[in-house]
Amino acid sequence: MENVWLVANDSCINGIIGLMNCLRLEPGGEVFRYIFHMDTNTDTNINFNTKPYSDILANDLMANVIKEGKADTGERVMGLEFGRMFCTSANVADNYMTAIPEHWSMAEAVTVLSTYSTVHYGLIKRANLNKGESVLIHSAAGGVGQAAINVCKHYECLIYATVGTEEKKQFLINKYNIPEKRIFSSRDILFKNEIMDATDGQGVDVVLNSLTGEKLSAGLECLAISGRFVEIGKYDMIHSKQLAMNYFIRDIQFIAVAIDYVMFNDINYLNEFYHWMHKNCTNGCVKPLNYTVFEAKDADKAFRYMTSGEHIGKVIVKMRDEERERTALTFIKPVPKLLVSVKTYFNANKVYIITGGLGGFGLELIPWMQSLGARKFVVTSRSSLKTDYQKFIYNRFVKKSQNKKYFASDLMVSTANG
Repeated sequence: MENVWLVANDSCINGIIGLMNCLRLEPGGEVFRYIFHMDTNTDTNINFNTKPYSDILANDLMANVIKEGKADTGERVMGLEFGRMFCTSANVADNYMTAIPEHWSMAEAVTVLSTYSTVHYGLIKRANLNKGESVLIHSAAGGVGQAAINVCKHYECLIYATVGTEEKKQFLINKYNIPEKRIFSSRDILFKNEIMDATDGQGVDVVLNSLTGEKLSAGLECLAISGRFVEIGKYDMIHSKQLAMNYFIRDIQFIAVAIDYVMFNDINYLNEFYHWMHKNCTNGCVKPLNYTVFEAKDADKAFRYMTSGEHIGKVIVKMRDEERERTALTFIKPVPKLLVSVKTYFNANKVYIITGGLGGFGLELIPWMQSLGARKFVVTSRSSLKTDYQKFIYNRFVKKSQNKKYFASDLMVSTANG
């Protein structure tokens, strides 16, 4: 079977992308392709013997965009998104993406995004890092820690670091040539006295912190007069940790960094970060970090490895191998064979009972079943509706809901307490 082409030229691409994602989940769905005309007045009569359609046919990409009479180039891109990313495909806004530098692989590009954006916002934009300053980097063998080391080396800073294991200590010595006498343990608060001894009692200009509890307080005591404390951990913020006000007598700054909130609330920040990244991607300031790769089928192993605290750098789940040839294809790929199977469907007239349905899995199962036709649910649970999310799901699926943007469905909750 030849490739199946879909063409759209209205102002909304979401519909055709959603349809394509559904089709490609089915066996044989790889034969589908689509063309989206951003030029709304473009003639949609397709002739693959003429440009830009001949280029589209040769590239053999699933998604093809025509803008100002020119076709999508198949450019490698990198970007960030807010949630919804445990998936095989996503519809991401243009301003969240940028081109991948030619000398980086896609795996290398992944190591840069969240790490260097955190460092850029915390150290460069907020803490105004200056050349030659002294910086204490906690958890320095982690992704953000290594990114901070590269940036601080570029600024010719005096780097002090903490790590959790001897292996990570040796990694910093061998990889970044940080002297052993400037690397301390993050397992206790002894680093405070060691830092003050190493700096002749002056302290450091900047602390990049990810430690919690008494270690956070110890880090504050490592600051020099007019120092800046950049907090990138959220644990103490979420749990409302109290700080003694006497710390601030020394004219210090406490800078809290929640990069996800920054990107969500400041639509221009990512463009600023991407500009800085491209400007510094060849001078040693921004360069890919070391990483450990897991195949997609081993995603569970990747998460367990990440939570063990043993990893150094980033953990990557690889969905597929990257093409060796990074330019557009110049030949037409053979058409794959098409297999057909029955699509999952739930009868709208039947009632579906979900035991333990107020748990995390059950709450996600209901919307999925509803999207595939189910309309009547009975949910059993040991307790009644307690959390805001449980109440949200319940209100979303009962007919009495006043929020008209959701499909009306019947949902009854039965608990052990009646």
